Amino acid sequence: MNTTPKKATSDVTTILTSGSCHCGEVEYTIDGPMLKQSYCDCAACRKATGALRVPFITVPQDSLAVKGTLATVRGHTDGGCDQHGSWRFCPTCGTNLFWMPDEGDQVDVLAGALDDVSLFRVEE
Repeated sequence: MNTTPKKATSDVTTILTSGSCHCGEVEYTIDGPMLKQSYCDCAACRKATGALRVPFITVPQDSLAVKGTLATVRGHTDGGCDQHGSWRFCPTCGTNLFWMPDEGDQVDVLAGALDDVSLFRVEE
């Protein structure tokens, strides 16, 4: 699926895009508003991904459709994202795909697993 960003009302970008894990066992589509895009460099995100900075987009949970089975883990770091959410990943290849908060109706989608990563545009 190609990424199709389009401007919606009130300056929120509505997207239609897809992504998957490394082995292809888990695929997802997003059809809805992109609420935020950013990096996180907390200890939890670094440990969960092995990256110094984790790029992600935030979308409403109801705009995310997942095909395949996800595994869940809550990390053990003392701060950052481990304290208020958990990771969803492919149980076959281990690709981290989402960070889910304990409360609220949003999900952080790790931008590196998007089929078209050009959607992620954060100015440094």
